[in-house]
Amino acid sequence: MCLSVYIIDAKAVRVKNYFYRPGFFHVTLDAGYTALMSEAGILHNDAEPVLGKVDHWPRFVEQIAQDLKLAAMCLAALTVFRAILIGVFYDQMSPDSGGGDLLLAMLNGVRFDLRITALAIAPTLVLSLACLFVDATRTARRVRWATLSLFLIATLIIGVIDIAYFGEYHDQFNHWILGVVFDDFGAVVQTAWKQYPILWGVLGLSVIAVTLVYGAGRWVMRRVTEPGLLERITQAQAARIFTLVLLVACYVCAVRGSVTNRPMQEKDAAVTRDTFLNRTVVNPYTALRYAIKNYLHLSSASGLDVYLPDGDIRAAARLIAGDDRTIHTIDDALRHIAAGPKGTPPRHIFLLVMESYDAWPTLEQYGSLGLSENIKQLGRDGVLVRAFLPASTGTMVSFAPIITGLADPGVMTNYQASARKPYASSIASIFKRLGYETNVFYSGYPSWQRIGDFCTDQGFDHVYSGADMGSWVQTNEWGVDDEDVLDYAVKTLDDDRPSFNVILTTTFHPPYDIDVYGKGFPLREMPASLSKKFAGTNISLPELGHLWYSDQCIGRFARQVTGKFTDPIIAATGDHWSRRFIAARPTLYERSSVPMMLYGPRVLDGVQRPEAIVGSHLDICPTLIELAAPRGFEYHAIGRDMLAPRQDPLGFSRAYVIGPNFIMDTDRQQVIKPIPGRALPSPLPNRDDLLRRHAAVQALAWWRIMRGTDLPDVPTSTADAAQSSSRR
Repeated sequence: MCLSVYIIDAKAVRVKNYFYRPGFFHVTLDAGYTALMSEAGILHNDAEPVLGKVDHWPRFVEQIAQDLKLAAMCLAALTVFRAILIGVFYDQMSPDSGGGDLLLAMLNGVRFDLRITALAIAPTLVLSLACLFVDATRTARRVRWATLSLFLIATLIIGVIDIAYFGEYHDQFNHWILGVVFDDFGAVVQTAWKQYPILWGVLGLSVIAVTLVYGAGRWVMRRVTEPGLLERITQAQAARIFTLVLLVACYVCAVRGSVTNRPMQEKDAAVTRDTFLNRTVVNPYTALRYAIKNYLHLSSASGLDVYLPDGDIRAAARLIAGDDRTIHTIDDALRHIAAGPKGTPPRHIFLLVMESYDAWPTLEQYGSLGLSENIKQLGRDGVLVRAFLPASTGTMVSFAPIITGLADPGVMTNYQASARKPYASSIASIFKRLGYETNVFYSGYPSWQRIGDFCTDQGFDHVYSGADMGSWVQTNEWGVDDEDVLDYAVKTLDDDRPSFNVILTTTFHPPYDIDVYGKGFPLREMPASLSKKFAGTNISLPELGHLWYSDQCIGRFARQVTGKFTDPIIAATGDHWSRRFIAARPTLYERSSVPMMLYGPRVLDGVQRPEAIVGSHLDICPTLIELAAPRGFEYHAIGRDMLAPRQDPLGFSRAYVIGPNFIMDTDRQQVIKPIPGRALPSPLPNRDDLLRRHAAVQALAWWRIMRGTDLPDVPTSTADAAQSSSRR
């Protein structure tokens, strides 16, 4: 075999089947070229002329080797991010979890990371395959460099945002991230600018990004020095075909995240007993994709199957109705007949929906903080419901169910066409029929999530906002302080005409810019009994002071109202939990509940309190109606009167079910936990029954909002729903 080496354009060439550098392919020479090269003095006489053709396989091998290095770098970046995420929030991991759970979460996360990695390197793989036919090495090199740079920079940015998001919401990107789309983006930016050192953060990220791209790029783009190994073991045509098939099979498995017949799904993230670790399994890209995908699916014609896979909306309506009434429409299933006032009917009703007002500060174990003394005292004089849930996880998605009487099915009710006129269960239209003037007092601005138009569409007579309250009050990007909106409501209303009033506040919310110590907040250091819990928490004392301030405003407002108005009743709740806790690992109850307080000396005088009072935002409307409406008054609601004796009382929210002594997560693990101070029932409630009832509540709300009130004559499958929607 001839081993002579010749110089052609200053590049090494090996004749016959030996690797050479110029284009990373083999060269063999036919007799004609041999003669020409001999005449040029390039080919030595001892060379053996060989008939053959150009072989592009080595060039392909070299490109695939670099693609594998690119994939390894992308996979490493996502894995390192997951390790950092777990490290930053390590305190949230269950004490029962060990190294095995941690390893399981990390390894399972690789499945999700492989999918993102496979999609990221797809363009360079296509170009590498093209190198089997044409010389695309220069283009592949450029695309590979661009892919690496964009992926590392994007992962760095989205990773930092995701860590900040996890710190706020105790989860990676989920449906709350859609607030960026629907929320006041300018206010979000201003809040972030005040809360975080954005400028220094951008500069720091830029330095890190340049360093990462430069260092990783040098390794990925360096040519493999020994590509001949794969070339030599795949000289045979069958071996090359097998190699290509193996590469394609590995890529398909990576895209699917699975080697089985079922591709990886969102539910596959829950592989441990630890909720925190399960939430770190997916990467930020996958979490964002799931959030958007779930919203789009719920908003589509087939969204009902999220709650009712069998499509039997009539069965769900019968379950909610709870009796054998004739049901032709959703509204038929939601019809109630008032039993008549339990005491003195209220002349003025004030429903306070307080920003981020948690239930956990009302628990005895946190009493030394003194954060909720007013609402606890008002509850002792009236009614305080601790087994209570918000309708959903954010302000608007909880406020809309309070206003409409319908659950939050995840479709942004305030933006739906059906919400342009009152639903039969809308609280304003019901109280207008009872003769009340209906008002909304919102401390923010009416353009936020079209809240002004939404309230008007749902039947309120007047909508007052921060813009109406004058420039003399203190404001930030979210609106006026609690005391200002409450004072404005007292000043605006008079005692001449009965009124129903909803007041929505904004103070206990970033940027937490009230001088709470100037307002009298007494807590300068954490009480000794709670100092250990406070270590590693995500809330500061001044932020806790904002909750104290809101509570002070409630007490002050109650005194003003009872002094000015005849027979008032005050109902106060939180729009959602604050996502800020004393404990690094809050219990399921602490991270999902808000309080519900009713106070009205004459209205509640003599009212018999049930032994177990349970509810959610969906139960506020029927409870207030039953205090005010005459016997026989017809109204519509998904919820029930919390003050009426009930068999098996339950409260429903977007993701939880609560009973007198337990709370259950309906997502992921579906765990049942006790309410603080109460023992779990024995036997435990039937999970399937709770899930079925929860699904029925969500499904009826989805159907009423997205499809109207009319029910189909037969169960509606997903396909039927889509076809029916297209006919409309």
